[in-house]
Amino acid sequence: MKFRSNRRGMAAFTSTALAAGALAAVPALMMASPAHAASVTAEDVAFSCVFGQYTVPYTTDIAFEAEWTAAGRAQISADFLDGWAHGAPVFANSPSQTQTSVLAIQEVSGTPKSGTLNGTQVGPFTSGVNHEPPTATGTPVAASSETFKLSITGLTMTLGATNVPCTLATPVAVPDLAIDMPAAAPGEAQFVCSTFGTTFAYLTTPEATATRVAGTTATTVTVDLDDMPGIVPAPLTDVTVAGSMPVQAGGVAATATGSHFAAAIAPNAPIPVPTMTTTVASSAANLSVVLGDATFNAEAGMVVPIPCTLASPFEVGATVTETQSPVPPAKATKTTVKVKANSKKRTAVITVAVTNKAAGKVKITVKGAGTKVTKTVTVKSGKATLKLTKKQLKKKGKRTVTAAFAANAKFKASTGKTTFKIK
Repeated sequence: MKFRSNRRGMAAFTSTALAAGALAAVPALMMASPAHAASVTAEDVAFSCVFGQYTVPYTTDIAFEAEWTAAGRAQISADFLDGWAHGAPVFANSPSQTQTSVLAIQEVSGTPKSGTLNGTQVGPFTSGVNHEPPTATGTPVAASSETFKLSITGLTMTLGATNVPCTLATPVAVPDLAIDMPAAAPGEAQFVCSTFGTTFAYLTTPEATATRVAGTTATTVTVDLDDMPGIVPAPLTDVTVAGSMPVQAGGVAATATGSHFAAAIAPNAPIPVPTMTTTVASSAANLSVVLGDATFNAEAGMVVPIPCTLASPFEVGATVTETQSPVPPAKATKTTVKVKANSKKRTAVITVAVTNKAAGKVKITVKGAGTKVTKTVTVKSGKATLKLTKKQLKKKGKRTVTAAFAANAKFKASTGKTTFKIK
């Protein structure tokens, strides 16, 4: 295996080959392979090419690169390092024509998967000058791991309107091709995930937030990730996606978890990733949150695990937002009044009971038979009492007692009423 960054020429083919068909030019877009990916080379790939009525050999080294894309697929590029000595006569010259290359490959890990890499360029075609096929790129086959095992099965070139099929005696194996991550964008985490024998890249910009109630140390850390690339070719309904990720938040190890329900996910549409939360003990104003490998489970009739491994360690900061303790709603109450009267002594004891062991103030009013008493007393643990004296109960007769418990932040108002007689 060796890497070559430049093309090389080969000896000119000296026969007077006749090019069949007119050579036409149409506009096309030049495609280039990633410049920074690692490369492997299949050496001395010997094609037999049919050019018009002639068979012209073409032996070349082909450099391969592979890089994950933001859509999760692995893009492969193939660069032909040697030119093709086509042997075309002078009258076949063209100052500008559309030239294509279609390289047939097969991914041989597990069940073989076939596809093509495609390249297009516009350039001159000149007798006596080796033709350099355009670099061919594409995402023709799904990766089953982080390394492709490829073989070359054929090549088709076009020169304007002329089709040039090239065959191999047997498929040519390509050295194991590692799939590279592209350069990370600022704040971007790079995962490699797998499911059902397919490996894909998951590029996301994580965000972390943290909150806690003022005066406490229990800090809730929330991690948000972007949606996962669309990897499912069929529509899904009633999908629950659960996520789990180990984190180090402020130096404290924890596991953030969460789940998300989607009523429907269209074919190849992004898969929503749940917000994941955890709680750690910390009094710091700012936290460093170090993310770990993640595991997602998609459930839609069956559970599909999607383990995701970080390509490199990733850290995100979170400023802690402090909140006040939530105020619980006031509780409803019910007030009842009982009176124990002593007609002989002309005294009475009023007992007020308020449910929920309420605390607060109750206004007790006694009217009737010449008595008019209003007194506010304290309720503790739902109880309050008021004693009436002989001076307040001079006359015989019926009296009405009303107890009005006053509302406060914890308890709602309520009123109770009863009557008693002094005989």
